[in-house]
Amino acid sequence: MDKLEAVQEIMRLAVAINGVDEDRFAMGRKPCVMIHFAGHVTGLMVNVYYNGMDYGKKPDYVFDAYISDTEVAKLMKCVRYLEKLKEKVIEEAA
Repeated sequence: MDKLEAVQEIMRLAVAINGVDEDRFAMGRKPCVMIHFAGHVTGLMVNVYYNGMDYGKKPDYVFDAYISDTEVAKLMKCVRYLEKLKEKVIEEAA
């Protein structure tokens, strides 16, 4: 997997975890994955709020990197974390 594929996978997993049919914050859904991509500087930040996001609350997991300066292995650590989180969400929903 190259850097572009890893970033796309991070974004895909975030959407898979969050869903697209509801406002996770308003619904109190847990966990909540937030992504910020700053294309002009190749910045990627992923914040995971395992027990749901709330104002003033610090994230339980933070990934912050400039993709241009980051090895694929570091991106893959984030992918693996999100994969495990997605599995847990699926287990809890069953």
